[in-house]
Amino acid sequence: MDRLMGNDSETAYDRSGRAGLMQKETSVSNMVDREAFAREMNLDDEIIRELYGYFAEELREDITHLAEIAGLADRLAYAHCIHKIKGTSSSYKACELAELAKQADAFCKQEEWDRAFSLSGAVLSAADDVLKELERI
Repeated sequence: MDRLMGNDSETAYDRSGRAGLMQKETSVSNMVDREAFAREMNLDDEIIRELYGYFAEELREDITHLAEIAGLADRLAYAHCIHKIKGTSSSYKACELAELAKQADAFCKQEEWDRAFSLSGAVLSAADDVLKELERI
């Protein structure tokens, strides 16, 4: 399902007409709450930039892996990768990505695989936006 713009809503429909969750569109400049992360970590800017560099490397690997396994419909690998993305993006205050991964993770735990896999595109798109923002940090 494509990421959609507008207010948060209960239901949206993808191109095939299936109902799904609609996500609030966030501008690329607001993909990472660096200030909240810095406050929580209580570290200087240089170390924060270094940590975000590690996060970017890990996220690139994770989304490459996610794209591969989503195409194979490997449920266990997908659930593991989504769970990892959920945790790291939440820790680094990449809030939209964390929320999307949280939704996909919940679908995996409920064994609603079609719904979990339907969020792959949105997760990958949000991750790409996060990586673009991290390049500027």
